[in-house]
Amino acid sequence: MDSCVKDNFSSVCPVCAFQHYPLYRASDSKCTGVDAAPPNERYKQFHERYDVLSQDASKMLLWWFQPRLILSGHTHSGCEFLHENRFPEVSVPSFSWRNRNNPSFILVTITSLLIYLKLHNIKNLRALTQYHNKSKLTCMKSKGSFSQSDFALSKCFLPEESSVIAVYCGSVLVIALITLSHLSVFRRALRLANRLLGKQKSI
Repeated sequence: MDSCVKDNFSSVCPVCAFQHYPLYRASDSKCTGVDAAPPNERYKQFHERYDVLSQDASKMLLWWFQPRLILSGHTHSGCEFLHENRFPEVSVPSFSWRNRNNPSFILVTITSLLIYLKLHNIKNLRALTQYHNKSKLTCMKSKGSFSQSDFALSKCFLPEESSVIAVYCGSVLVIALITLSHLSVFRRALRLANRLLGKQKSI
């Protein structure tokens, strides 16, 4: 890692980092968000290289890429965390009712890169780097280039498992009541038919 040299591409367009493990943080105590860890789990200490990346690897990645956005997973709870007061990281919670009551996913919208590539007729990363080296572009939000704020996040929640179970139980109860009511009406109709048949026989 020490021999790695920062690419000029990072000064043109700060990257978005997508990774499974979050960058290093001691715990979820400083996490924000509607689906952050509950209080009884928020102060649980994370283990490096098991729950999160190591401190050295995290510092190297931040220094090397200087990402405008970091998206990670692994933990079962959501987290919005700001590294070094510059680099925002959003940990996506588990997308499974097995791990949490309200799973969610994140929709990321990034449009400026496509506009930038189209305006300058750039087809790949190498061409973009060469174009940057020749023209000495800066990361300004003009003429199709983009800045660190050119992305939008939308968090979408699945229905809560408890709500779904409540709906299922309510539906079963309603179906059972309707079935029983129909059975009682059917029984009354049979009794009435038997009475009518009995009267006709007696006549």
